[in-house]
Amino acid sequence: MQQNLAGRIAAYFLRSKLTPVLVIAICAWGLLAIFLTPRQENPQITMPAATIVTQYPGASAAEVQKLVTERGERVLQEIPGIEHIYTISNRDASIMTVLFHVGDDPTKSFVDLYDQVFAHLDQLPPGASQPQITPLSVDDIPIVVLTLHGQRYDRGQLDDAAQRIIDAVRPIAGVSTIDEYGGLSRQVNVTLDPARLAAFGLAPATIAQARGATNLTRPVGSVRDATTELSIHAGTAYTSVDQVGAQIVGVSDGQPVALRQVADIALGRQAVESDTRFAHGGALAAMNASVGASEPAVSIAIAKKAGTNAVGIADSVLETLKTVQLPPGVNVSVTRNYGEKANAAVNELIERLMEAIVIVVLLLLTLGWREALVVATAIPLTLFVTLGTGMLTGQTVNRITLFALILSLGLLVDDAIVLVENIHRHYALDPGGSKAEATVRAVREIGSPTALATLTVMLSFLPMLFVTGMMGPYMRPIPLNVPVAMIASLGIAFSI
Repeated sequence: MQQNLAGRIAAYFLRSKLTPVLVIAICAWGLLAIFLTPRQENPQITMPAATIVTQYPGASAAEVQKLVTERGERVLQEIPGIEHIYTISNRDASIMTVLFHVGDDPTKSFVDLYDQVFAHLDQLPPGASQPQITPLSVDDIPIVVLTLHGQRYDRGQLDDAAQRIIDAVRPIAGVSTIDEYGGLSRQVNVTLDPARLAAFGLAPATIAQARGATNLTRPVGSVRDATTELSIHAGTAYTSVDQVGAQIVGVSDGQPVALRQVADIALGRQAVESDTRFAHGGALAAMNASVGASEPAVSIAIAKKAGTNAVGIADSVLETLKTVQLPPGVNVSVTRNYGEKANAAVNELIERLMEAIVIVVLLLLTLGWREALVVATAIPLTLFVTLGTGMLTGQTVNRITLFALILSLGLLVDDAIVLVENIHRHYALDPGGSKAEATVRAVREIGSPTALATLTVMLSFLPMLFVTGMMGPYMRPIPLNVPVAMIASLGIAFSI
């Protein structure tokens, strides 16, 4: 009897010794994908953005709006990739936030922005500074925030302890930016004495100009051979208060004037402009806590690089934290752990997926344990193929990816159930006949309609690929993973 494609596939794999090898390979591939694919709570969304800050000292908010912000808006509107422009005009400064279309190439977007802004610098009013452009990314959001606090320590001492953690965490692979909030770093404080300045005939602007021209190292050349190049720099950066005090800042009556002659110089901390506190007991306690019931605090915000595993990096940060020696009484609280949250969300959905598989298998026990075993084998193999394909295409394991698998779970068992039922029927029609021939005959009989039904379901999900805006990349794992799962389900139903 002539066989169609489904019958030929069934006949080949029914007798082939490669079938168990294929099953083992798919299992290994899927398990590898589960452990190696980066985990995130939500899909990765590319939305280039940037802030443009232009200083205009001495100008009112209305002048900044008229002379800087409105001109900047007209310039930025010429860039075709920009979707939204948000502006704030304050006294002395203009702040513009630019959002490009979701999914645009960040590199091209930022290059276009830089080229456009710097090509129109001549439109800035006299006295305005060069615009400062800062690219923004979704990956700039920290995945781990560590808060140091202690009743016996001030924020300057906590800053010293935080630097130890930052130095230990920075070399971790996958760590991007590390920001510190609330710390008071060490610095040399220079307090000018007006009386002494007047006595030497010097102005504060003269001191500032002299300070800005020193404490620098400058490249003066290089020495190279066939394999190496050595850069040569002249000058030595200041390392002590005495060096700062000995700096020559002017001349009076033919004599050089050192900075210590006109100012008080001391090693200290940054000026306190705000306060950062830590209160035990959660958010409600923090809002209701008085200063006496809370502790000085310094926070370290750690972000990851794009495309890396948030769970693995967060775990590495916390493991590294255990090796850092901190002063007695300095406590470290993990006030944000995106990796733990993402891992919990992924694990919860995996548990729900396993529960759904168990329920389906229990329902199929009404046909018999062999039939239920066939479907119980087909479901995880299909999921393994889908996860492995996602790993090869650069996807992450996230809530939407797993939701796509749960959504398609009912569809995945259809192919296997239909084939198993038809095979069961052919066994009953010819009890004494060859089960191998009956199996091939049953698959051949309904192979074409089963493939057509699977193709129809696949096509119903494909329009989701054309959804635009923020929801497009957010929901894209569904139209990408469901068709893959359906094709894998059909192939496994015909072969394994």
